[in-house]
This record gives sequence, C-alpha cells and structure tokens, in this order.
Amino acid sequence: MANEIRVTYDTGATLYTLVFNAAGQVWRNNAPQQFLAYAPGAIGVYDIPLSEIATNSGQYRATWPNHANMIAGVYSMVLFLQAGGAPAVADDSRIGDTGLMYWDGSAEIDHSTIAAQLTLIGVGTGAVSQTYTVTDVSTGNPIDGVTVWMTTDIGGANVVNNGTTNAAGQFTFNHDYPSGTTLYVWRQLAGWNFDNPDSEVTT
Repeated sequence: MANEIRVTYDTGATLYTLVFNAAGQVWRNNAPQQFLAYAPGAIGVYDIPLSEIATNSGQYRATWPNHANMIAGVYSMVLFLQAGGAPAVADDSRIGDTGLMYWDGSAEIDHSTIAAQLTLIGVGTGAVSQTYTVTDVSTGNPIDGVTVWMTTDIGGANVVNNGTTNAAGQFTFNHDYPSGTTLYVWRQLAGWNFDNPDSEVTT
C-alpha cells in the first residue's frame, strides 16, 4: 500500500494535504493519530507531505495513513503549497482539492472492482420494494439515466443493488432489511457532479 494520494502540479514545489472526515474533523498525522477539531495553529501536526516522484515530473505522491482510527469511509483532501520551511497557515496557499478517498478501513477501494460488481447485482432481492429518486438540487427536476448503486457501508465497498433511474428520476430496489436501516447511495452520470454518498433509510 503506497501512493494513494496523487497530485499533478508544477515541478519543484513543496506540497502537503490535509484530510477531513464527513464531520469536518481533520486528521492528526502525528501521534496520537486521530481525527479532531481543526485548529489553525496546529497545522504542523495535520500535514501529510507529498514528494515529487522524479525531477521535472510534476507528479507528487503520498501514502494514505493506514491506522485503526482511519475507519472505512469517504474522506476529502485539501492541497496546500508550502511557502517556507514548515507548514504555516498565514503563509501557505490553498491550491485546491486533491479529491475524495474511498477507504474500506485498510485499503483504497478499487472502483473498477465496484464496476464489475454492478454488472452482476441488479436491483436486489427481497420482499420490500422501495423507490429512490434523483433530482437536480438546483431545480428539483428529476434526472433520467443516472447509474445508482447502494452499499451497506459509507466506504462504498459492499454493494447490495444497482440500476438506472427512469424519466421520473426513480430507481426502484428490493430488500429485506429491517425498517430504519441506512443504506448509502452512489450516483453517476456524465456531465453531473453528485455529492456521494447520499443515504436512504429503509421503510
């Protein structure tokens, strides 16, 4: 396991990233490694340095922290350009997001594996039929043709059903989960940027 964090940037830069969980807590990269409330003055214990893989390559890599406190989930990363000899909020420049990390608790989730699962699973089996609707958050209009899949974990590893929305933006799935069970919903369609995962509570 290595080089899960991947960035393209101008050669010769000093880059680091901060990792945040869904609650907005930042990962402390020094012992004791854990998520905690962000404090600007403590950025020197949060930063995960990236290294350029070769001179003039413009390709930077870092290893994702594999720790018991880094549980399965979806994490966001924020990229900084370091100005001086050490990270400093007042001097460093935020230059963007490095994206999301889908983590199963011990490794990065391979989305090609998920794609393979989607060809086999279908809408699921069970006595309860339930409908999930995908709409445009700006207009409220339904979105047709969205690939939808659901997982039992927020990390997105255990896929239990999948399908495509109809003209009404609806995806109907079957299940036998107890009422009140939370499933995590992932959506994908070219030209759209969905905030994954959403959640759906079973009826």
